[in-house]
Formats: sequence, C-alpha cells, structure tokens
Amino acid sequence: MRDIQCQEVLNNYGSKTGVITLSRSSALNALTFDMLHQLRIHLERWEQDHAIQGVVIHSDSTRAFCTGGDVKALYYDADVLQVVPHPYFELEYELNRYLFHYPKPYVALMTGLTMGGGVGISLHGSHPVVFDSTQLAMPEARIGFFVDVGVTYHLSRLSHHLGRWMAVTGLTVDADDCLALGLSSHKVSMDDYDQLLAELTQSHWGGNPYHGVDQVLSRFTHSAGKSSLMQQADLIESCFEGNTVEAISSFIKGSDHAWLESTQHALSYNAPISMQLALLQLERARLSSFDEVIDTDLILVQQCLAWPDFKEGVRAALVDRDQQPTWQVDSDEAVAFFSKQGTV
Repeated sequence: MRDIQCQEVLNNYGSKTGVITLSRSSALNALTFDMLHQLRIHLERWEQDHAIQGVVIHSDSTRAFCTGGDVKALYYDADVLQVVPHPYFELEYELNRYLFHYPKPYVALMTGLTMGGGVGISLHGSHPVVFDSTQLAMPEARIGFFVDVGVTYHLSRLSHHLGRWMAVTGLTVDADDCLALGLSSHKVSMDDYDQLLAELTQSHWGGNPYHGVDQVLSRFTHSAGKSSLMQQADLIESCFEGNTVEAISSFIKGSDHAWLESTQHALSYNAPISMQLALLQLERARLSSFDEVIDTDLILVQQCLAWPDFKEGVRAALVDRDQQPTWQVDSDEAVAFFSKQGTV
C-alpha cells in the first residue's frame, strides 16, 4: 500500500470529491517528499477539474492524522541538509501557501496526533475538523527546530499570549482548546467518524460547496466543552508577557501554580535558541500576511538546518530517544540568526 492514496469519489448528482488518505500509519503518517509531491499534484489537478466539488483529507489510523515531516529521515541524510534551497522544505512550505489560497473546500479530519507538518496540511484549509481524540501541537522547539509551515500566522493572532505558550512549550492542545482558540471549525465525536467521512465523500455539496460542507458537518458537530487552556488564559498571559525566554522562565519559577509544572518542564527541556526564535517569529508574523510568513519560513529553514541543535534535538527525541539533548546555541543568538538574511 502506498503512503498516500488519492482518489475521486462520484456521488449520485454527478459531482465528485477528491479524497486523500494518509496511510503511512507505521510512521504516524510522517510526511515524506513523495507524499507532499502527490498532495500537490492531485490538489492542482482537482482545482482545475470542474467536476470536483472539493477535497477531504483524512488518516487511515485513529492514532494519528499526521505527526509532521519525516525529520528522522533527514537526520540520516546529512548531505541533503546542506542543499539550498532544501527541496523537501521548499515543497512543503509552498504546499502550505497553496492550501491557504486553495479555491475549493478543503476538509481536514484531524483525528489523533496532529503535529508540525500535520498542522500545516490541515489548519490552512477551509474546514479543519477536530475530534475528541485530537491532540494538536507545534513541538519544533523540542528538536532544536523552529515553528514552521506558516503556523505562526495563526498563533500570532491568538489572545492572552496563548500562541506564545504553544510555540515556546510545544505542548499539546485538545479539541475543545482548538475550538476556543479558533483553530478549528467543528468538533465531532470519533463514534461518528465513519459516517461523517461517508457523507462528506458521497454527498453533493450544492451550488455553494462551502455552505454544503457546513451543512454536512452541522449534523455531526458536538458543542465545545470547557477549554482547560482558556481557563488558564490570564495566568498564561501574565507568565508570557516577557520578550525573552529568560524573563518568561524566571516569572514561572517564581510561581507556585501547579498548572505551570508542564510548562516549566518544557522550558527546561527545549532548545533555548528555538524558543527565543519563536518569540521573534510571532512578533513579526502578527503584522505579516500569510505569504510573508511563508517567505520568512523559507529563509529561516536554511539557517536552521545548519544548526548543531537541530541534529542533536532529532537524535535525542527520535533516534537514540534518550531525551537528553545537549544544546549548543544560546538564546541570545536568535536576533542575529533571525536577521542574517534580512528577515527583521
């Protein structure tokens, strides 16, 4: 079986739905170059086909929608890391840009783990749908990388510095958090997943396909529960008011609030340069268009791949799995790093 399957499903009204199935479940659907390439080819083809009413993307595994790019493969191919522009990331980021502007409904069923590049192929479409199993995160700071795939565009626009919290810590948020943050359009129960997928792919979405998708989703949508993250919004805002990782960490260390334990642990583990870079990215992205954010990501990735911290982070988290990275780059180098190619 291929890692990605793209097919057209014909309904009784003569229109078709483009259906993308991520089927690399053994690797939690980590995106390979070929998977990204197939995505782009089929999305372009379906954009031009007037019989295609829109696209549905889903996973064949309930455990994960997509856990991001296949950075482990990049770790073992050191020569490719030096190629400029890097073919994998150029393809991925341009796909993210294309999805943001895609002129047809794009429904992403974000079951289970949805991280990094998985957020990039779901959040930018018209209908990112979460489930009670959804766990969404941008954990790049954990591997000495940077928050990429255009996601800082969305995170920078969240209130109460919640985008800062997500980008700096890399911790997960659930379906109710996603709805409260405006990162998802609908929440559905996993019990209804099969029926929802069938109706989305087999029904006719009508003259206004976006409205047609909304009608289908409304029959399955569950009201949001309480967002545990939003309940801590004021606390997070006070903790992440500082503009440096050191200031944020110092403030949190001075608090005895039990909820902050996981946040403090993440700050202690993550790469200092990645966390500081995230703060700078968010400040810039807040006043940038989506295309400008992608342009910045394309510049930053070339510099980031040359970091010793990227390979060390991947080694500690995904290769040796000892969870004991030795970071080499200080956070105060982030400004120079970010401005090296005129990005600030």
